[in-house]
Amino acid sequence: MERGSHEQAHDVAVVVVPLPAQSHLAQLLHLSLLLCGRPGVSVHYATSRTHIRQAKSRLHPAWGSGSVSQIRFHELPIPAFPSPPPDLNSASTKFPAHFQPMFDVFEHLRTPLSTLLRSLSTSSHRVVVVHDSLSSFVAAEAAALHNVESYTFHCVPALFQLVFCLPSVADELRDGGLSLPPLDGIITEEFGVFARRQLAEASAGAGTLFNTCRPIEGLFIDLVAREPEYRDRKLFTVGPLSPMALLLNGGGLRQPHECLDWLDKQA
Repeated sequence: MERGSHEQAHDVAVVVVPLPAQSHLAQLLHLSLLLCGRPGVSVHYATSRTHIRQAKSRLHPAWGSGSVSQIRFHELPIPAFPSPPPDLNSASTKFPAHFQPMFDVFEHLRTPLSTLLRSLSTSSHRVVVVHDSLSSFVAAEAAALHNVESYTFHCVPALFQLVFCLPSVADELRDGGLSLPPLDGIITEEFGVFARRQLAEASAGAGTLFNTCRPIEGLFIDLVAREPEYRDRKLFTVGPLSPMALLLNGGGLRQPHECLDWLDKQA
């Protein structure tokens, strides 16, 4: 009986695959921390060694010291890539285009991630992959295994999803009086090609997670959900994942920063 209980201790393995950019790394690390400690669940965070170190070092102290100790980090190899300095004089866009070589080589994680998923699929009853929307190449690897399913995680608001992927819906919102900026100048052409290539692979997954909530984006979430590509998919709102909210920490509530207290009093 004791052996059976031990075997089921981690019946579900959750594998988190972020895009290697700080805001993306942080949000999926926050989600990983929220999942840690749940009975029968092991949480795995998979990316390159450099970006694991970056995510850990920049973790907000509101989570508490030692909070990442329950996460199993997997350092995956990626090829060397050029790292040019940012173009501070670019007049066309403020997008960090100097990261593009890193984004391009990140797709080389497909093989080591596939190996990791196969290993976990043999030792866990069920494996759930939560990957950044811009790391959707993982979805195809997950779909090849019988007990693995994947979910796309969107770091950006549902409204941005409408503007970027569903321009006709965005036009409806503009006609209704909502002021929305055009995409021109927000991202580079190269990144747009990369993003659309990744988003196209997400169709192999079981569902979508948005780091948002209905009180803020209920209308936009419903507009996303009505689109054909989402009708047969599970759609969840899991935000906000910010650690600046009150956190349950060791049985007590951790208080927010004094600056937030001051802002609350100004309302």
